[in-house]
Amino acid sequence: MKPVSQPPRRIAFFATREPTYSRVSITRRELARRYQLDEYVSNSKTYSVRMLVIVSKLIFAWLTGRLAKSDAVFVGFLAQPIFPLVRLLYRGPVVSDAYFSLYDATVNDKRKFASGSLRGKICFWLDRTMLKHSDLCFTDTQQHVEYMRDFFEVPNAKLRRLWISAESPPLEKVPSWSEGQTFEVFFWGGFIPLQGVDTIVRAAAKLRDENVRVTIFGSGQTFAECVQLRDELNADNVVFEGWQTSEKIPAQASKSHLALGIFGTTDKALRVIPNKVYEAMAMGLPFLTCRSKAIDELLVENQHCLVVDAGDADQLAQQILLARANHADTLEIARAAKSLFDTVCSPAKTSEIMFRGIDEVIGDVADSVKSEASDLEEDVADTTSVQV
Repeated sequence: MKPVSQPPRRIAFFATREPTYSRVSITRRELARRYQLDEYVSNSKTYSVRMLVIVSKLIFAWLTGRLAKSDAVFVGFLAQPIFPLVRLLYRGPVVSDAYFSLYDATVNDKRKFASGSLRGKICFWLDRTMLKHSDLCFTDTQQHVEYMRDFFEVPNAKLRRLWISAESPPLEKVPSWSEGQTFEVFFWGGFIPLQGVDTIVRAAAKLRDENVRVTIFGSGQTFAECVQLRDELNADNVVFEGWQTSEKIPAQASKSHLALGIFGTTDKALRVIPNKVYEAMAMGLPFLTCRSKAIDELLVENQHCLVVDAGDADQLAQQILLARANHADTLEIARAAKSLFDTVCSPAKTSEIMFRGIDEVIGDVADSVKSEASDLEEDVADTTSVQV
């Protein structure tokens, strides 16, 4: 007699970032492979509209009883703003994407809010609430695991490292370099402080007579000052292309000899492995980024990547020239990184870790979530008294 197959577990998925954002796109696609997925997302380009839509969908799902039928809720990136409402309305297991700390990003890295301000305290409370009341949180590095437990004083937070991964298609061929040819260097990003785009511009200025061109995609917080810096240093070998569609990144990569990671000197910069590193690995493109304990968790210097000290434009310029002079070796390093990506941090591999964590949570926490939800209701009243 054949065993009766069980229907797949039912997961409710929420995300306040747009569904096309890489972290969200990978998570929801992989979850749908394993579970019956009820999605509560919004395609709006405006964050406030997305929040309004998602909150409306969440409340409707709660009122109709659909939410209660879920075996678990997965609160995808950006989890913190929606988490308290999810936890209050749903008594079952909740898994959260703690990709980064909202407080760390807005107060320490981008410096949008002061630590003692009301907004800063709210960010702190949102982070701590998610860590304290999630049955499992995924974050990108062990450095972030330790930081979150220590800084937010939740030593028992159920945190697990989950590599970010990437969806970038492998390049058909990474271009080789020959003497007399322009050495093409490529950076793409959102110009947040941890990326250290100013360091890239300063390094490029030192190479303006070396037939090295740096093409930069993106815009954001430090964009204007980086353009001004380029003009002040007469770094005419730096080309700012502004925001580009995601499809144009592989197209530019296929014409580039080297990709650049991050070089900022903020604490957060040293705790992350940036998206662009995973994307370069997936494409098979050689890359150069800053040295950190986070990078050491996954990559070996000169075996999978090239590294320099954070914020050091002189080192960065010298390493770009070394990568050019030894480009055949640099391509071998890129091939090793691509192999590592395929075997360790491709979406198919990272999803195995994600599935294991979700399955454990569904089986282990059913009896305890009601008491934890009650604790959260008490914490909601304490928002304004958070100490940072």
